[in-house]
Amino acid sequence: MPILRVLSGSNVGTVYELSRDNLVMGRDLDVQIQVADQGVSRRHAEIARVDELFLLRDLGSRNGTFINEDAVTERVLREGDKIRIGSTVFAFEDRPELLEQSRLIQFHDGAVSPHQTLLLRTTGKTAGAAPPAGRGAFRDSPLLTAMERIAHIVAGEKTLGAVLFKALAELGIAIRALQTSLFTLRKVEGADEFRLVASWSSEADKPHRVSRSVMRQACRDRQPILVHNAGQDIRFSAEDSIVAHGLRSIMCAPLEAHGRVFGALYAADCSDPAGFAAEDLELFTAVATQLGLVIVAAQTQRQHDVFFKQAMRVLVAAIEHRLPESKGTGERVAGFCAATARALNLDPQDVRYAWLSGLLHNVAVLGLSDRELAEPTLLPLRRSRAAEELLSKLSGMDPVLAAIKDQDERCDGSGTPEGKTGDNIALLAQILGVAKHFDRRLSGDLSGTAGVPIREALLEMNALKDRQFPARIVNALFIAYRRGELFQEDQQFSALDM
Repeated sequence: MPILRVLSGSNVGTVYELSRDNLVMGRDLDVQIQVADQGVSRRHAEIARVDELFLLRDLGSRNGTFINEDAVTERVLREGDKIRIGSTVFAFEDRPELLEQSRLIQFHDGAVSPHQTLLLRTTGKTAGAAPPAGRGAFRDSPLLTAMERIAHIVAGEKTLGAVLFKALAELGIAIRALQTSLFTLRKVEGADEFRLVASWSSEADKPHRVSRSVMRQACRDRQPILVHNAGQDIRFSAEDSIVAHGLRSIMCAPLEAHGRVFGALYAADCSDPAGFAAEDLELFTAVATQLGLVIVAAQTQRQHDVFFKQAMRVLVAAIEHRLPESKGTGERVAGFCAATARALNLDPQDVRYAWLSGLLHNVAVLGLSDRELAEPTLLPLRRSRAAEELLSKLSGMDPVLAAIKDQDERCDGSGTPEGKTGDNIALLAQILGVAKHFDRRLSGDLSGTAGVPIREALLEMNALKDRQFPARIVNALFIAYRRGELFQEDQQFSALDM
């Protein structure tokens, strides 16, 4: 649910859910978003919902309505827009749950006491040593049970984000932690910067208290560490200690690949009064190794994606050479297709197919003669056959071919080449049809017709819902726009994409 968050003004921090079709902003007592600001008119502006679009309209206010400091009369809102009326500023947020996750991280820089710290040495162990009896026995080992569950998560989830969140939850439960987090590490102007990637907490609204000192030491020494029962160490000073910030038992392990530390796994606040134990650190370290390998696999896959995308762009260059007036169209439509597919929650492989469908939607021109291109009545069927002749030579392209063949079909039966209707049109073809039409309205068509502003293009698409295009596909396009994803230059679609 999109929200408005007050960033400055008399009600800083207040959140308004945009759950109604119309919300009026102003000083009047009967408006939905009341703003106690003398620079605001009684009925200053309104937010109107049109399905998945949210439009901000100025209602003839005395001092104007601004989005990102541009005066507006009406504009479609998207993620991150800053709305100012009078001196009050609001932020339009479409994914508040993700923003809240980052806001719940509190960093502190307390010192680490060597007398309360356990280092787990990961070298010099005897190979093949039998596990001790009791807790370490194979049959009853919590470590092995948790590792097995996390292995199933890694094997079964389709996105890196899902893998990390579920693994952190499983780990947190296994070691009785109240919070677990995973950070990436990079150098910024010579200093370590930790960036939150994923987190889990048994107390959803409680801030995560994180010690940079512990993470720095683990990453610097390349050793997992456990700060055991820090609350009993009287040598921590009141102003900079971990204890002063409510942290008790802490574990941290570095994430490594190819000889380089690239992040840290972190856990804090054990629910057991005795704190984390050495066995917990063993499990924690094993999971850090496992998740590090998963992240490296994702990075490797992305590198392969870069090479693959470069190869596809060579083909696009050939298409644009054959049809110069289409220059840039493939990239734009591909981006719209990928963003729409993500908004539909399709899996990463289908997002890849959607992107390829948009990128190569004009591939048939490579197999058509000048005479065939000049005969519009014969073009749809001939283009379909030409695309099939070209793409059938590439393995794994069947979904892309189906989308390209049906890209001009319409759900009301008015399209070409076969006049298909409804669900008889492949889902990827429906996405491609919406993306192409939106691009033509926004950027102009090949005949030289000029494009229209984004607001008009979006509203025109809304008018075509359930006529030429399925409503859920058009709404997905709107959601992608609202989230700020529609015009991303680099669309990622790896199998382990976040």
